[in-house]
Amino acid sequence: RCIPVDSTNPASVFSNKEGDSWPPYMLGTVCGMAALLLMLVVIGIVQCRKGRAVHVLSPAVPTQDLETPVAKVMTFLRELGSMRYGFLSRSQIHHAIDLHQMLMDVDNPTVPQLNATLLNDAYNNDIAQFLMASTAAKSAYDADLSLHQLEDCRSLYDDIEQSVRGPRVTEATSLKSINSQGSVTAKSSKFEGLAEVGTSFFVDFTCVPKKTTLVRTAMHIFTEWNMLRPLKIRKSKMVNFLECIEDGYLDNPYHGAVHAADVTSRLSAILQHSGIRQHLEQTHSGILQLFGVILSAVIHDYAHPGVTNAFAVTMKYPEAQIHNDQAVFENNSLYLAWQIADRPECNFMENMHDENRRVLRTMVINMVLATDMSKHFDIISTVKFKLRDFIQPERRNSRGSTMRNTGRLPLSNSMMDSWQPGRRTSIGQEQPSPKSKVSDRGVRESSTTVDLSRFHKDIPFSDLGVLTQEQMLLLLQLALKVADLGHCTLPKDQHLFWVRALEQEFFHQGDLERARGIPISPLMDRSRAGPCDGVNQSGFFDVIIIPLCDLWDSVLPGGCSQLCQQARENVDMWRALSVSEERSSMIVSDAA
Repeated sequence: RCIPVDSTNPASVFSNKEGDSWPPYMLGTVCGMAALLLMLVVIGIVQCRKGRAVHVLSPAVPTQDLETPVAKVMTFLRELGSMRYGFLSRSQIHHAIDLHQMLMDVDNPTVPQLNATLLNDAYNNDIAQFLMASTAAKSAYDADLSLHQLEDCRSLYDDIEQSVRGPRVTEATSLKSINSQGSVTAKSSKFEGLAEVGTSFFVDFTCVPKKTTLVRTAMHIFTEWNMLRPLKIRKSKMVNFLECIEDGYLDNPYHGAVHAADVTSRLSAILQHSGIRQHLEQTHSGILQLFGVILSAVIHDYAHPGVTNAFAVTMKYPEAQIHNDQAVFENNSLYLAWQIADRPECNFMENMHDENRRVLRTMVINMVLATDMSKHFDIISTVKFKLRDFIQPERRNSRGSTMRNTGRLPLSNSMMDSWQPGRRTSIGQEQPSPKSKVSDRGVRESSTTVDLSRFHKDIPFSDLGVLTQEQMLLLLQLALKVADLGHCTLPKDQHLFWVRALEQEFFHQGDLERARGIPISPLMDRSRAGPCDGVNQSGFFDVIIIPLCDLWDSVLPGGCSQLCQQARENVDMWRALSVSEERSSMIVSDAA
């Protein structure tokens, strides 16, 4: 029934004709809704407070912009090349202007702009400064040293070297491991994992003797992969060379002969499981490449004194003077290793053809120099763009225009050298000129077309023969980098062993810097958090390790997925540790 309403009395809207202001059922509904609203407000306040605490204690997983400026420009140009019409939108014009300004502002367009990425609340200043200094080849020393200090540093070079290297080990001395308290524990004198070298990613080198481990690891790979006979290498001289190399490694906690053996073993497993070994061993030039990359792992840290290149440059080490401050210890390892190879009793290359010796020397130099962390982003950026066309379905002709994957691609003469089907492009191999062939339909096709189905992104590198010489060398450089930083992909107990060893080296350099009155490098101050800190390790994984593993897995997916998975488990461990450390610091501050 209709309820009459007095327009002059707004209250009459809520009253019936008997004059009752609220029916009982409506009054109860309103009270219930008010109580529910009050309860929701209280719950919201409590959850906000809890959420703030959870946010503080949860492991931060920040998003990083690790694309280099040149990569951003190349991506923009690719987008323009894929446009159907030649008109630019207003946003594209503004983007082009921003890219131009970015290139004008940066010092090195092949290195990501780490300042904006790292200098935020997710990372502390120590790990940010360490990553920027080590990957951009910038000195960690901001203060100028006086001439007197430099002269003092040069005169005390022998003292510094002896302090860092420590006492020479004897043949009976085994590798010493570092536990969480920094004490030293002798490990087993037997190397029980030799049979797993070349097949397992996770050979345990934390419990092997310092003597003979590197020699036995390298010779196991050379002989099992049958590399010596095809290359006319005498086994006795190869062993002599390896023994001299192993003796020349210093007794550092991290950069020693066992680290070289660990890297060599992991590299061989990567080559095995990714299919690179199976591809290269089909040809003589491929065997030479296999030998070269394994040899590079063996010598890559030879005679390393356990300090950084920046420290050597600042202290004016003789090695820095000889190599003009460029990749000081990488160049020095190469220089000394080639001197050993020139000895008559160690000259394993004496029966090689002159061209093979030249190719091997050039390759090993390029491989070892690629392990310099100051070149990290240069190599990552180069790999992404030199190998990207073999992952994406789009192809480019020699003029840069985009060609859709419609089945065939017109190729210029220069591109024929790279993409001829079934063509081996290993070092030193003569390549026949391309010829026309008969298709499956019986039609004779021109030599300027190639079936692109082999390049589909779902089956990348099904035939590594499509790689050029330059691309294969880049792939091997990337494999060596993954192996060199691969302790981050080891099971947690092995990973922790190597991180503690590296921390001891870092703190030792910090002690030397403090004693000389120069600024202490990031992560090397014994009174501050070092490499074993959860936040510091999380930052290193986020910026270096995880992107590196992801890149390798995108180029050759599947074969090394165990490494990538273990790396993610390790970074989760460090993030959890960073939460625990932050919680402890909050408790201490509250108690104070």
